[in-house]
Amino acid sequence: MHVYPVDLNITVNQDELRDRIEFLVHEDGLNYIEALFEVADECEIDPADASELITGPLKAKIQRCAIELNYVKDDGMKNVNRLF
Repeated sequence: MHVYPVDLNITVNQDELRDRIEFLVHEDGLNYIEALFEVADECEIDPADASELITGPLKAKIQRCAIELNYVKDDGMKNVNRLF
C-alpha cells in the first residue's frame, strides 16, 4: 500500500463555499452556522475570512439562523451585521 502526501493548502471561491454550505445543510442536516464552520475548517481558513465570501441569500440564511439560535438579538439587523 502506497501512502501519498496530501496537499492541504485548499482554497475556495464564493460559489464553492456556497455550494458546500448548502450541501451540508440539506444533506447532512447541519444548520447554516455549523456548515459555515465546517467548511472553514475543511478549507483551513478562518471563519471570519470565509464570511467575506458570503453574500446575498446565503448571508440572509446565516443571519436568520443566528437569530433563531439566539446567537444575536433580532433588533433590526444591528447585531446580526456584526457576524459579517
